[in-house]
Amino acid sequence: MDNEDLDINHLNKWLGNTEIVTDYLTPIVEQRYRATLNIDPGDPKIGEPSTTGLHWMLGWNLKKNDELGVDSHPARGDFLPPVPLPRRMWAGSQIKVNSPLRVGDTVIKKSSVADIKLKNGRTGQLCFVTAEYEYVVDDEVRLHELHNIVYRDVTKAGGGSGVSDIIPKDADFTETIFMHPTILFRYSAIGFVGHRIHYDYPYSKNEENYPDLIVHGPLQATFLLRAAEKLKGKPVTSFNHKVMAPVFANSDYIIGAKENSDGSISCWGAVEGSGMTMQADAYFD
Repeated sequence: MDNEDLDINHLNKWLGNTEIVTDYLTPIVEQRYRATLNIDPGDPKIGEPSTTGLHWMLGWNLKKNDELGVDSHPARGDFLPPVPLPRRMWAGSQIKVNSPLRVGDTVIKKSSVADIKLKNGRTGQLCFVTAEYEYVVDDEVRLHELHNIVYRDVTKAGGGSGVSDIIPKDADFTETIFMHPTILFRYSAIGFVGHRIHYDYPYSKNEENYPDLIVHGPLQATFLLRAAEKLKGKPVTSFNHKVMAPVFANSDYIIGAKENSDGSISCWGAVEGSGMTMQADAYFD
């Protein structure tokens, strides 16, 4: 598919498009999220800070089944532009935490389409869409995020920005997590995420040419974010991550984190034999 097949002038009509969704950070949502991350669900109390990364589970716009695309994401052309490339994936995000979301909060997620760009990549034509999110509680923006989405063809099972075969060995913190399909199912269920590549193996293999189910980009990022917080001993105030390559279910996901001289934390995710899959930087006030 050539650049001229993607009508950027038409896609740009979605720039500034907005969407507002109200969600509720209930104790049971917090408990289910903790269990999915293999944390003791406990008995979360109203007002206590939610577990880091839970914002990615909130504010998804609910659509009826007949309003979904073939991949079971909401059909294109509503909030997001109708990019005529069949595969869409999470490419990364930049978040700024002004104050934590808390159990019991009524969270208003304000979304807008901030940018649309066309590029040529290793796997062909790419379209990058940036969505801007504000998570608002009592008229206060608790968290701001720029979310990067990439659209591409499905003729190759690759993707990402290129894998480094070198896995760093000098981390201050490491952890290995076996990406069992149940983790992916639970994560999808909490956020009502319908994207079939995370739970429908025949679709992922036969339609999108992947060898297995795909681990959610924000789930990968959550494990890196938590690694940074474990190393530093306090919550992040900003966190930037970039997907380098997909991670598949039934693999050992290796996480590393190292503190820098300025107090920030550099994190990475990798799969043995495949190399680096995600890079991130975490900052603390």
